[in-house]
Amino acid sequence: MKTKNNIYILLFITTYLSSCNSYLDNVSLPIEKVPSQVTFSSESMIASAVTGAILESAESASLTSSTYYLTGLYTDVLKNTAPLASILPYYKNTIQPSNSQFWSKYYKTILNTNAAIEGINKSNFNLQNKSQWLGECYFIRAYNYFLLTNFYGDVPLALTTDYNINNSLSRASIDEVYEQIIADLILAKDLLPDNYKNGSAQNTQNRYRPNKATASALLSRVYLYNKDWEKADLEATSVIENSNYELEDLENVFTNGNKEIIFTFANYAPRRAPAFGQFNNNMPATLSSTQTTGSYLVYSALSDALSESFESGDLRKLSWVRQTIAAANLSRPETIYYFPNKYKSAVLDNGLEIPLRLAEQYLIRAEARAHLKHPNAKDDLNIIRRRAGLPNIDPINIFEAIAKERYIELFTEGAHRFFDLKRTQKINEVMKIAAISKETVWEDYMALFPIPLEDIYQNKNLIQNPGYTQ
Repeated sequence: MKTKNNIYILLFITTYLSSCNSYLDNVSLPIEKVPSQVTFSSESMIASAVTGAILESAESASLTSSTYYLTGLYTDVLKNTAPLASILPYYKNTIQPSNSQFWSKYYKTILNTNAAIEGINKSNFNLQNKSQWLGECYFIRAYNYFLLTNFYGDVPLALTTDYNINNSLSRASIDEVYEQIIADLILAKDLLPDNYKNGSAQNTQNRYRPNKATASALLSRVYLYNKDWEKADLEATSVIENSNYELEDLENVFTNGNKEIIFTFANYAPRRAPAFGQFNNNMPATLSSTQTTGSYLVYSALSDALSESFESGDLRKLSWVRQTIAAANLSRPETIYYFPNKYKSAVLDNGLEIPLRLAEQYLIRAEARAHLKHPNAKDDLNIIRRRAGLPNIDPINIFEAIAKERYIELFTEGAHRFFDLKRTQKINEVMKIAAISKETVWEDYMALFPIPLEDIYQNKNLIQNPGYTQ
């Protein structure tokens, strides 16, 4: 969690900004890193600084820093199909402080967001869109703290850019962190507009920046995690009943511009969806006896546990899963691999990361209402099932049915499976079974990731998570 008093806001350099794929819609970003006192000298510079913080939260294309990819390997979502040393510690559940890079990524974004909040509040410039910029900052800070506390448990709560304060913070409890997350999201919800705006504060069809409903959607998730069922129901309902959002056909869910998206991260430069390269990369439907998935730089497929969890007739397996058959050779029998295929287009910017979409809101409300013993709790579950071509159910154990539906609906999106297993206290039960197929051993302490040693060395008040090197 390193920064300096004269903090520099990291801004993304782009040589190509079009109205359909940039946050700023043809408002250029600064070319280099800009000192904080310069960054907040005009409305356009403030917009650029906030944009930088938003872009920092986007999913990386790199295998070794991809949240959904590495947590998929870490749990029972993905299996290793070809050797790659950099991802093996996640698959084998043997990560160490040197492999735990999420900590630094999230704190970098948080500190840059703190700088933006401070700069906006101190600015002498007449800011016409101050509420939008602040609302976006509070949302992004809450989003990154949500990820931090779910990966690491108790974490330092840095709310300023002061180096001396931040590098001596002790770990705040999970409850304290969630209190801050909720406070930030309530502020964001109050400040953000109803419509989607671009970096010039103009209305846009793009959903690249948070709006009021985006804050509600994340609030519903946070309340669910905190077992505040009534508020989770209330926030999810506000999104579900919002006419701006509707469930899409399965083929359209992960394409840019559809109405199921509540919030999506734009690319800072034109590119394919990272998941296309990680799970597809133009691999043919048949591999010869001399080829492996690694021949196409694809190193992971759906786990057997997940691929076998789809019910007969589930259209999500047809639409969101791709099959490849590898011919037999001396070291393997004929093998069928099932790959995630949510992002199936090689067209630049056709598929974007979607951290918040409407289907999750139905599943959040179903779970919240089940806890509230609402007579219609199963209805939201069945809405998602019917979209997948499955019949309605009236399950004996609705919580098990919802957990299964989340496993199948949300695979390789964010870190849903990892976080779900932890919040429902199923992580050790599930992972001790999954570890057998991985030929490894799961220990209880592995539910939390290790903190990088560099940060522990810098801050004498920072204590490592149990089970890892101090």
